[in-house]
Amino acid sequence: MKKPMQLLRSLGQVDDTYITEAAAPGAQSLCRGWLRWGVPAACLVLVVAVGIPLLSAGAKRLPLSDGSRNVQVRYADQVPAGSVSVESLLEWLSEDELLTRWNPAMVRGTVRRIRNLEIRFGTTTTHRALAEIAVETVYRGEIQPDTVIRVLLPCPIGTGIWVEDTEIVTQMQAGMAGIFILIDYDEQAIWQQNNGTLKLSDIAGFGLADGRRFAFLETTDGLVFARHDYPSLAGATDLDAVEQFLLESIGNN
Repeated sequence: MKKPMQLLRSLGQVDDTYITEAAAPGAQSLCRGWLRWGVPAACLVLVVAVGIPLLSAGAKRLPLSDGSRNVQVRYADQVPAGSVSVESLLEWLSEDELLTRWNPAMVRGTVRRIRNLEIRFGTTTTHRALAEIAVETVYRGEIQPDTVIRVLLPCPIGTGIWVEDTEIVTQMQAGMAGIFILIDYDEQAIWQQNNGTLKLSDIAGFGLADGRRFAFLETTDGLVFARHDYPSLAGATDLDAVEQFLLESIGNN
């Protein structure tokens, strides 16, 4: 009985000598075949089983340049439920300032897709969203019509998380038409937090300065935007009215 026990203890370092001496004559070829082909096959199954989740997780991560440090960005299938409330820090701006402060790009288009993001700065995790917008009309900015741009949103979409001053953007959905006033992310646009640095152009070409004052959306309930911040548009009911206002404002500037 010593040889079979030695075989079991030595399975990780199996030798044909143990197989020959421990097995019955009729079972020798079967044992040899299983150990030669079964063990590698079992190892292959294990590698595949472990590898699939790793590949899946890696596929969700967005590639970043060397300009981003100590930060990871990945698409988030789920965002932690709950409510997040922060103190409003919005600076009051007039209509004219809203349209000129950052020399923003202005486009009309349709939201094609929205995906939530998980952004990790070291041990700190925050959530945002990335919208793909099919551009139809360009009022200002170096954007070509009939192209798709990626826009970083200041909050996740379609979750229980609530962030101050995002009440317009949180209504955004795929298929929704809108007019958007955008910050163009150049090489100097960065987000720093918890000793981490995210080069914003690594993940999006454009962003919204906040989630309330820079989007005009056509929803099933009608046109929604920050009416209090645009008194000239108090009676606007569609995007055409917003478009006319923007064209007149741009012409006056």
